[in-house]
Amino acid sequence: APSRGLGDVYKRQNWYGFTEEAFNQLKSDLKANGLIERNQVKLIRNKKQDVLLNQSLGKLNAVRDIFKAEYQSLGNNLRQLVLTDFIRKDFQIHLGDNSAQFTQLGVLSYFESIRREMIEQSWAVPVAVLTGSLVIIPTSAKEHLERLIPNSRLSYDVIGQLSQKDYLKVSVSGSHHDLVTALTQLFQEGHIQVIIGTKSLLGEGWDLSLIHISEPTRRSYI
Repeated sequence: APSRGLGDVYKRQNWYGFTEEAFNQLKSDLKANGLIERNQVKLIRNKKQDVLLNQSLGKLNAVRDIFKAEYQSLGNNLRQLVLTDFIRKDFQIHLGDNSAQFTQLGVLSYFESIRREMIEQSWAVPVAVLTGSLVIIPTSAKEHLERLIPNSRLSYDVIGQLSQKDYLKVSVSGSHHDLVTALTQLFQEGHIQVIIGTKSLLGEGWDLSLIHISEPTRRSYI
C-alpha cells in the first residue's frame, strides 16, 4: 500500500501540490536511493537496504538525542534500555578518548556517545553495559552490586581509557546470570539508569516487562 501511494506521487504529482522544483528534487532523491523501478516507487525491503539502515552512523546521534531528551524530562526517574546487534569489542581501547572517531555501530559506540553527551552536559547519569561477555558498571554502583553478590565472586578491571573512578569492567565467578540479575535490580532501584546491551540480552532470560518500577518512573526503550 505505501509503495502504491508513492507511485501515485511519482505519476500524478499535481494531486499533491508539488512545485516542479520540489517534485524534481523528490524524483532525484528516490532515484539516487534506488527506490524507483519502471516509473514506480518500490519500498520492498532487501538485504542491501537493511544493512544500510542498520549500520547508519546517524543512529548514534539519534540515540544520544533521545537519551538527552528523556533525561531532561525524567531526571532521576529515567530507566532506559538501548539494544543493538553487536558489541564491537575492538572499540574498547577508544572508550574515554573524546577524539576517537566512530566507524561502526555497536554497544560500545553507543555507550561512548552517551558518555560524551554527559560530559558536555555536566551530567552524572549512571550508565552500564550489559552483554553476555562484557559488563561495565558505573563505579558509583560498585558497593550496591556487592550488596547482591559476594565480593569474593567479583573481579574488576579498567577498560579503555576510562578512569576507575567513573567506570569498571566487572566479571563474576560462577553463573553469569547472577550478574545479570543483580544489574537488573540495580536498574530497578535507580543505581543504574541506562543499560546498553545486545538484542540477545532479551533471549538470555532478561525481561524488562517483569521489572516493577513505581510511578512516576517511565521505562524508555530504544
